[in-house]
Amino acid sequence: MRVAIVLAAILCMMNLGAAAWSDWPVDVWTGVRANPLIADINGDGKDEVVIATMEKQGEARIYVLDKSGNALPGWPKAIRDEGRNAMVNNDGPAAADFNNDGKQEICFATGWTGPGKLHLLDSSGNYLPGWPVSAPEKGIFQAPIIADIDGDGKLEIMAGGTNPNAFYAYEYDGTAVAGWPRTVLGAGVSAVTGDINGDGRNEIIAWTTGGRLYGWDAGGKALWPVKAFSSESITNCVLADVNGDKKMEITAGTGKGRIYIWDALTLNPLSGWEKPQELGEGAVRISLADMDRDGKPEIVAGFIAMKGGKYAGSGAAYVLKNTGTALPGWPRELQTSWPDASIAVADVDGDNRLELLCGTRDGTIHLWNSSGEYMEGYPKLLSGKHPLIAGPVLGDADGDEVIDAVVAYAPPYNKAFLVKFTGAYEKKTVPWPRDTYNNTNNKCVTNTK
Repeated sequence: MRVAIVLAAILCMMNLGAAAWSDWPVDVWTGVRANPLIADINGDGKDEVVIATMEKQGEARIYVLDKSGNALPGWPKAIRDEGRNAMVNNDGPAAADFNNDGKQEICFATGWTGPGKLHLLDSSGNYLPGWPVSAPEKGIFQAPIIADIDGDGKLEIMAGGTNPNAFYAYEYDGTAVAGWPRTVLGAGVSAVTGDINGDGRNEIIAWTTGGRLYGWDAGGKALWPVKAFSSESITNCVLADVNGDKKMEITAGTGKGRIYIWDALTLNPLSGWEKPQELGEGAVRISLADMDRDGKPEIVAGFIAMKGGKYAGSGAAYVLKNTGTALPGWPRELQTSWPDASIAVADVDGDNRLELLCGTRDGTIHLWNSSGEYMEGYPKLLSGKHPLIAGPVLGDADGDEVIDAVVAYAPPYNKAFLVKFTGAYEKKTVPWPRDTYNNTNNKCVTNTK
């Protein structure tokens, strides 16, 4: 009997993308649209899965699950608020060790309609002193990012909000960072931070619904005049050296189906990008990964087709070199659905080539090899045509040193799946593990090889 069980487990691992055993799939309070994450929350040397649900009956819940799908002591944490303000906002929770105790705190935002709130929980699900913090009077659109905002060598939490339209930054104890908030034109959406000028301190790139792109140094001085767009909003920005010149560039996708690349220090367009790349009427979300192994990252773009400001019911996946030319085999058209999240990238089968993974609004999981061909068994449905809004997150959720994906469905479905692959899990084999790149939601890529 034991031999049969072991053999069944081996066969399951050999099946690329097989559903994991144990207690997965896991039932959660309600559906999920915030991206999950995989991290060692309690400091035991093993990764856990963090899932934040939407709101039901005025309540959302934060789960921390072990490798078998069982909740850790103290979890799930119930978040209650008036109206729909309990829902955890888009992009999902972030996690980091703020106090260097070997355990990670979990940070997230609630309150689309206001008042917006930022939350910081310890590894046992308890609020840290000074939290939650009520930020803007009205709301917070996206999830916070975690980074050293003020150059003091310690992590802070930053989020954009409305009424007043501003970016807010808080210390670990919940007090405002000196010089913050900073008022902007348009609702604060999100930001990315990194050392752009080589002074050892992080600069901040932030964007708003008002079609504005801001850049500040750690002291609050503007890096360049505010970039204003005409009837165009930025969907996401990635900070990385995309052309190998040892300088940081900003790669941005927009709600007009365009991709821009600028020198991060001057905001001048990168050579060859004086005009943006046009993918069509729609919205673009950017990932970066070295798909052709030339030492420079390619632009992986998830495209949502729009028509007259509404979903057109289709989408696509693009892979572009830093020159703007498509790699052979790309793009791949999605005729009946679209990816809401940035596309995850990893070597899921151990062949030393990267694959692209995304979920689409019709509940389908798509997995392509680097040449744009579907991997065996894909596209696939894990459990019916339930919508996928949150992106799959890649990591080693069950501690076997092999890549897994956590897939969580939107309402009305309330299940999360652990999907197993066969490739070895290492940082280099998973260059873009989740929609927001890393567990701090800070899309700054310092090593693109």
